[in-house]
Amino acid sequence: MSAELVAQPYPRFSDDEMARRAGVLDAMMAERGVDHAVIYGANRFGSAVGWLTRWPVTREAVVVHTAGQRDALLVNFYNHVPNAQRIATEADVRWAGERSATTAVEELERRGARGRRIGVIGPLAYRAHATLEALAAEVVDMNGDYTRLRLMKSAEEIEWVRVAAGMTDDAVRSVHDNAVPGIDERELGDIVERAYVTRGGTT
Repeated sequence: MSAELVAQPYPRFSDDEMARRAGVLDAMMAERGVDHAVIYGANRFGSAVGWLTRWPVTREAVVVHTAGQRDALLVNFYNHVPNAQRIATEADVRWAGERSATTAVEELERRGARGRRIGVIGPLAYRAHATLEALAAEVVDMNGDYTRLRLMKSAEEIEWVRVAAGMTDDAVRSVHDNAVPGIDERELGDIVERAYVTRGGTT
């Protein structure tokens, strides 16, 4: 199964797995009395965006999530949008505009979020947080909730952990087999990365 997973042009979790994640997030939101969630990431940081949409955050990304509705994935830069549309197939992918928080609030307004409780996951900056506070009855920090959801792995997630661990093992084995006295760090980096980059792995 692992070879089949990695062979895809964009190795990805299944539709069933993505639906499972949306469902457990919906249940957590209901438990916290949260009507909408804003998930944020920037500069390859903010794993909840990818967990919910498959999109690996590049410059900046915001997800607006509401139970029973299609996610809105707001992406910067504009030229990243087409690729995000190919990867985040369950979401409505659009450009985030010049101010992603403003665009997210506009989407929340369309969803009737004014005066409701809005959950936040990810490293949302102060100004964006303040923009949400002007809309919401309360902004609820759900980072701890998200961490708890991630601790419980599905069978499919465990299979992907095996794939990643296998690539890591191959990288360590490659260093063992190829490192010699006098080699420099750039050459070592090349030895490590050649073990998995051609198979779709990233550092």
